Amino acid sequence: MIGVPELSAVYLGAEEPLLAPPTPPNNWFGKDGLGDAEQDVKVQAAVGVAAVRLAEAAQGREGRLTVIALGPLTNIALACKLDPRLPGRLERLVVMGSSEAVGNVTPTAEFNYSYDAEAAKLVLNKMPVPPLLPAAISAHCIRSAKANIETGTSGWVTADPLAVAVALRPAIVQASKQVYCDVEVAGSPLTRGMAVYDWNSQLGQPANVELVQKVDVKAYEAMLTHSLTP
Repeated sequence: MIGVPELSAVYLGAEEPLLAPPTPPNNWFGKDGLGDAEQDVKVQAAVGVAAVRLAEAAQGREGRLTVIALGPLTNIALACKLDPRLPGRLERLVVMGSSEAVGNVTPTAEFNYSYDAEAAKLVLNKMPVPPLLPAAISAHCIRSAKANIETGTSGWVTADPLAVAVALRPAIVQASKQVYCDVEVAGSPLTRGMAVYDWNSQLGQPANVELVQKVDVKAYEAMLTHSLTP
């Protein structure tokens, strides 16, 4: 959350998805959760529960709170259940998640949606058109010529910083499309967590997400470089 000093602490979130049994750890972000950075990082959780603190913060800052969702949407879904008016209280929600065609943990689903499909479905159908950054856009943004020349690789995925950049500077988004999106929760393991976009408006539902399709890569790189420069 942006601009809320007292919420800069880390609060305990949900231990498991809303309905489905939790999936075993797969070391997606390394054994330490930080990409095996081998840093001695110790964080003491603050007193309180993440979903409750989010609901309380939104009530005290009607229309002035921006939330950036970088993981599964379980805590935001719980906050919506605690306070049904939460969607209207937020200034903005930016979601890093989903995939347009190809998943990254199953053939059809991206990690955050796959882990808690019910939470993703609930949030997308309650929040007023949040910007949605699919996995593919974050991968595209960092495959710059500079990275290829200097490292000889195809770059590195900076998905979370990209979501923060879009929240801080929406103007870096060069192309997006508002569309109705729902999440598959009743399918087989092949399709559970899949983001389904109604591109042809066949369902007759109003758009509920703003799918980010292109960003200003140079502007994003400049923001990232500035934030990492002492």
